[in-house]
Amino acid sequence: SAETSPTKSKKPPAGQTVIALSCTLSVCAAWRDQVIFAAKQLNWKASGAGFDGTPEDTLKKVQDAIAKKPAAIIINGMPRGVFEAVLQDAIDNNVAIVTQMGE
Repeated sequence: SAETSPTKSKKPPAGQTVIALSCTLSVCAAWRDQVIFAAKQLNWKASGAGFDGTPEDTLKKVQDAIAKKPAAIIINGMPRGVFEAVLQDAIDNNVAIVTQMGE
């Protein structure tokens, strides 16, 4: 049988920017802080913002984040349907959106 060599991991490119969005509860703020901490370990820039849980505020926060043109936006606690209206804008600006909703 042919042996296969293990795939080598590549170091992620430095200088990326990510924005973490979640609710305003302290547990959500702690999650954003952890995302920011992890990003800094990769030499990435990171910031976070809280949304109040209403679809309108969430949509606005996602729109604001897209306007900053990060490499990615990570959203915790909000289903995709809430910000579906701005997904094309994210695609057009090469902004990846990652959700923490099991989607």
